[in-house]
Amino acid sequence: MLPASKVSNAATAILGALIAIGLMLTAQTAMAGEAKVNWIAPEKFTDIRSANETQENAQANLIKTFDGIFADLAKRLPDGYQLEINVTDLDLAGEIRHGFAGGLQDVRVVKAIDWPKMSFSYSLKNDKQEVVASGKEDLRDMDFQSKPDFSYSGFRYEEQMLKDWFKHQQKKQVFPSKD
Repeated sequence: MLPASKVSNAATAILGALIAIGLMLTAQTAMAGEAKVNWIAPEKFTDIRSANETQENAQANLIKTFDGIFADLAKRLPDGYQLEINVTDLDLAGEIRHGFAGGLQDVRVVKAIDWPKMSFSYSLKNDKQEVVASGKEDLRDMDFQSKPDFSYSGFRYEEQMLKDWFKHQQKKQVFPSKD
């Protein structure tokens, strides 16, 4: 059995290491660009239905996923920048078919004519909280099926549409780049 003083010293060392790691992670998080997403009446959105979840669960999962997508995009902004997004409509690629092919389960069928659409306004603030860019977007990606799929979110077409938009904003120098 170890003496109490050695156990106490080991516990203190471990606690100190955990605090140091936590401070480093906090410093890294504070240094990246951030996103704040507001969902304006999602129950009225054109199409955020799921074929295999309740509407409540589907909406919660969708919001969580898209909040993460916007957070990842904001990490490409310089330190201290904040991107605020107010989502006013979303129409997922495809459409829900009820009892598709004689089955009892609903299925989301994606065809070339059912492209993803998203409407939102945005405001970008610099590290001094000054608005450096703002606007309103009505994104549509009619060419969504011809792009490579690198998404892991389950909303691959919509995620790629947002990545393309963000990249275009940086290319036009509307949004600054982290580099």
